[in-house]
Amino acid sequence: MLKIIYGHSGSGKSRYIYEMLKKDAAEGKRAYLIVPEQETVACERTLLELLPPSAQLTCEVLNFSRLANLVFRHFGGLSYNYADKSVKTLVMWKTLTELAPNLTEYSKAADKSKAIHFAEELLSTVEELKAYCVSPAKLDKVVEELHGNEMLKNKLHDLSWIMTTYSNLLSARYSDASDDLTKMVEKIKEHDFFAGANVYIDSFSSFTHQEKEVIEQILKSADNTFIALPTDSISTTQIHYASATETAKYLIDIAGSKHDP
Repeated sequence: MLKIIYGHSGSGKSRYIYEMLKKDAAEGKRAYLIVPEQETVACERTLLELLPPSAQLTCEVLNFSRLANLVFRHFGGLSYNYADKSVKTLVMWKTLTELAPNLTEYSKAADKSKAIHFAEELLSTVEELKAYCVSPAKLDKVVEELHGNEMLKNKLHDLSWIMTTYSNLLSARYSDASDDLTKMVEKIKEHDFFAGANVYIDSFSSFTHQEKEVIEQILKSADNTFIALPTDSISTTQIHYASATETAKYLIDIAGSKHDP
């Protein structure tokens, strides 16, 4: 069941969630609080002050990266060899120098004398595509459906080829943290990780496509999912609430009948 907690900053959304977590702790119910990475430690400290020591057995503060780590520890897939940015850049540079003779729109930019600078730019593009769940197969499909824009088709075809080669080269020796949420979705689909739990999501106004896919699986599995959003209501037209309001509409749509108004 989805329950959206509306309210502007300082209106008491987090306080309400903490009260619900206290109730869960008293009942011994498994509960997870998911917050942005930069707020994880502060929320852990707050809950340590509010909840009894026994609550540590049933309640856990997570961000999306920590959640992936937790799921992998339960069901396999945990990696100890993640590539850092410098390694990723070098792998992208190797990808570009190998593919340069066969690329169309990006062949000049992938020339060895320029490739290291282009690699940094392209790495950012590839990671953004991953965050929006755009795979090489999806790029290829768009290329097939495009008509009349040869430059765009060639760019997308080049990107698809680059993404595939880069991923193959990187995965031969390293894991990529930007793939973790996508891998985790498959794990929680298979194992129903959130069954019997309450999940609370706080301090977000929007989510990446990868995060949305995780939330969709949470909604299918958890007993209750509480999501706090910084907007007065779903019907508000105030521009500064636009992102959170659109997020609320999306959540209600994917929750369907499992939404508590």
